[in-house]
Amino acid sequence: MESAKGLAPENVTVLEGELAAQISSFDGKRNHNERMFRWMRYVAIAIGAITALLLGLKIKEPILLGLQVGDVIQNLALALTTTGTALAAIEAFRNPRALWIRYTETYTSLRGLQTELKYVVTRPSASQADVDQIFVRLQKLLADTNSEWLHVRETIAQPQKAGAPQNVAGGGNAG
Repeated sequence: MESAKGLAPENVTVLEGELAAQISSFDGKRNHNERMFRWMRYVAIAIGAITALLLGLKIKEPILLGLQVGDVIQNLALALTTTGTALAAIEAFRNPRALWIRYTETYTSLRGLQTELKYVVTRPSASQADVDQIFVRLQKLLADTNSEWLHVRETIAQPQKAGAPQNVAGGGNAG
């Protein structure tokens, strides 16, 4: 049933609810990926610093508690660099920085659509076509975000050709 302004209140209510749900979802996703990205970077920095410190130590006492201190330090440095390499590989696969950026863009666009919907339905000249246009833009935004995410996952899943440069730093675009 359409109101006097030509709007179907049920459609507006459904669209308001969908926008609110998607905003909440993308807000959680972007915050999660930001925390993951920052955590991975801080841990990688700490691992690098501790490894450099261990490798730079000059121990005069060769034995401590029956262990060769130099061997213990070398093994710790090896374990830390291996952990750092694994962390870099996980970061490249998950790509939390790109997801954080993409989800923040989507979140911001969703908030814009929400504001636009509020404005449109309060205009005296508002029509169902205006509401429908916002719905179509919502669907396109979600489809674009999903397509970008799938493209990044497919790119990561494809084996690299011999000699081709690999993106191990976790940069690039993801959705």
